[in-house]
Amino acid sequence: MNISRLAAPIICSVLIGLAGTSAVAKPTVALKLVGVILEKNASGTITPVPVESTPAKPGESIRYTITAVNTSGEVAKKFASAGRIPSGTQYEPGSSTIAAPGHIEFSLDGGKTWAEKPMVRVRQPDGSMAIKPADPATYTNIRWLSGKDLPAHAAIAYTYAVLVK
Repeated sequence: MNISRLAAPIICSVLIGLAGTSAVAKPTVALKLVGVILEKNASGTITPVPVESTPAKPGESIRYTITAVNTSGEVAKKFASAGRIPSGTQYEPGSSTIAAPGHIEFSLDGGKTWAEKPMVRVRQPDGSMAIKPADPATYTNIRWLSGKDLPAHAAIAYTYAVLVK
């Protein structure tokens, strides 16, 4: 699979809530995205290889790490960060965690709507409709809502993995 297809569409974003008056300075948060393919050699040893340096093959896992650094002297209130799940891949359930009080949300529509456990309407054999959890293979985006502030000059990292289709 062409690696540029997996690396190019990845977008990280940061969502920052600002408390107080309109005179509050906005913090500057720098984001860095690193992707590695977890390659297994003949002896079973897993080695991380930068996603830019080798073509990804179907069935391989890519681990993405988004590192956010608050480069300003201001607190980033209620810090949140989001990443895209590249086309040609699917989210690996359970590959990302966040400490309390935070939580992780997923989108099925490119980041327009979010839910901790996205649900979809499914037609049953009898023709009726039912609401069921969405297949993680249909997730398009992932978002971490920390539930707390990112202090000035502090950093935080989030990881998630996708499986190449």
